[in-house]
Amino acid sequence: MPSPKQNRENLQEQVQHKRLYEQMERLANGIEKSNSFKFTMAKGIIYGVSTVIGATVIAAIVIGMLSKTVETASDLPLLDKIIEQTQVNSLFEK
Repeated sequence: MPSPKQNRENLQEQVQHKRLYEQMERLANGIEKSNSFKFTMAKGIIYGVSTVIGATVIAAIVIGMLSKTVETASDLPLLDKIIEQTQVNSLFEK
């Protein structure tokens, strides 16, 4: 017959095993969820949209800064030559 001390130790060990099992189940469920198609698809869409929005904001800031710096193409002779050679200004005149 086990002593009361051994009974307590066995009970504590059973409780620890139960907690460990529950934590392992939660971990397995979390891994399963993160590997699911829906979760991966949603994560990809969010990542793509946020990348596009971020790139747009950065491009707008850079273009805004450049427009404040260079008011006209005549301020930069090199840029003026490039515009004349590529005839890009005809696209904007329409």
